[in-house]
Amino acid sequence: MVDDGRGLAVSSQNNRLAILTGNGKIMMSGLQQIQQQTVLHIPHDRAAVKRTMDFMGDRLLVAGGSNGLVVYGDGNNIPAVTLQQFPLPTRPAGQSIENWETRSVSFNESNNLVVTANGTSGLWVFRRNAQTNELSLI
Repeated sequence: MVDDGRGLAVSSQNNRLAILTGNGKIMMSGLQQIQQQTVLHIPHDRAAVKRTMDFMGDRLLVAGGSNGLVVYGDGNNIPAVTLQQFPLPTRPAGQSIENWETRSVSFNESNNLVVTANGTSGLWVFRRNAQTNELSLI
């Protein structure tokens, strides 16, 4: 059972399931036998805000709310640690702080692009280096 589920990511390629909770955890499991194997403790963010995740190979991309985009190792092939973090873009003048956060992330494997939705700060696009799996903002 998961308390306060906020987001879900599935990787059939790596046979992994990730569940983002509202209480500061990402729970990781295999797909064949669903049972908690790894827990990533993440910074708490505002209550009742939905955020998304996506797998990029053996890395987990997390829309981190006020923490921007966070890239974690998924705890299966590499240690479950923060590998990269990109802070929020500058908040536009006059815009509410409640709408200034990274709420969504998506990885497109065919063109090695990652897109984040950052509320009033708009979209950011990143390119994945296919050799290193590192992201760079474009």
